[in-house]
Amino acid sequence: MRILHFISAPAAGGAEIYVKDLSKYMSANGHLVTVVFLEHAAEIGRSKEFEKQFLYELAREGVTYEFLGHHVRRNPIQGGLKFRDIVSRFGPDITHIHLYYGLVFAAFSSSKCTVYTHHNIRLAVPWWFYRIFDLWTDHYVGICHVCTDKLKRVSGRQVSRIDNGVDWSRVNLDTNNSEKKCKTVKIVAVGSLVEQKNFELLLEALACNEDLEWELTILGEGTDEEQLSTRADQLGIGRRVKFPGAVSDVAEWYREADVFALSSVWEGLPISQIEALHAGLPMIVTNVGGCAEIIHRCCNGIVVDSLEVEEYANGLRKLIKDPEFRRALSENALKCSGAYSIEESVNKHLELYHELAGRGCAE
Repeated sequence: MRILHFISAPAAGGAEIYVKDLSKYMSANGHLVTVVFLEHAAEIGRSKEFEKQFLYELAREGVTYEFLGHHVRRNPIQGGLKFRDIVSRFGPDITHIHLYYGLVFAAFSSSKCTVYTHHNIRLAVPWWFYRIFDLWTDHYVGICHVCTDKLKRVSGRQVSRIDNGVDWSRVNLDTNNSEKKCKTVKIVAVGSLVEQKNFELLLEALACNEDLEWELTILGEGTDEEQLSTRADQLGIGRRVKFPGAVSDVAEWYREADVFALSSVWEGLPISQIEALHAGLPMIVTNVGGCAEIIHRCCNGIVVDSLEVEEYANGLRKLIKDPEFRRALSENALKCSGAYSIEESVNKHLELYHELAGRGCAE
């Protein structure tokens, strides 16, 4: 089967990493796979080195790739024509779009079958756009329960639920949080330094726990780094907060951590949270998107139902002060680590692809 994936850029991001893993594993299963990127990482201020590693991993597994270029954001007709040319040359059996820009461009192509996955609970465009997208989109995929329900409400097409999965080889399987002896509790957070991730809530909640021994590392890059660093200094916790930037080897950071923290205001089903689950990390998350679904399934952390600093700070305090509680959550996480695997996600996608191709995508 010839499979084309469309995603934003070869940059550090959950959806991007997920598409990379899907592509690699589909190629390993004998399928011809290409990835079309909207733009280069540098065009959106992201790491060139991360892009280089990202593309190397694709090429190593026999996955080809092409770029449309940042300029097509302002010229959708040109983007659509370039995308049509790529589709014509590659001849995909399945065109799988992972970014709504791709749905706009797909209107110009004559793909045999178009599938769209929306990777967030927040719609990037007004809901009625999806009724227009329905004209050339054959099927939708939701990455968790709440995202699937959201798509069902806005689209007239069928929607399948396929939970996100992670390539466990990226996360060290020898992690054993119960043996960590360091008195300082190491907290790790992962994500782009942007409004969505709401890291200011995490900083303010930790400032409320200044009397406890902890340190925070936020892995990621983005436009808000300077603002967040300044805010940490204003709160008097700057020396306890690190911003290493985008990293390729997340396993090293999870291995050293005691707690995973997520403070987003909107999400889908975060890849970072699934990685932390497999690393056996107890976690605290805000109740957005599918974040709570993982906690409820695996009993490995605390769900904060509001975005109030006090409630989040109280949850953090319990995790920081109670090593036995952390140990129990870690054990639950490791027991549940077989869930959310990339192999399961790939298999479910391929089953869907074959089903759609077998009936000519007529729904």
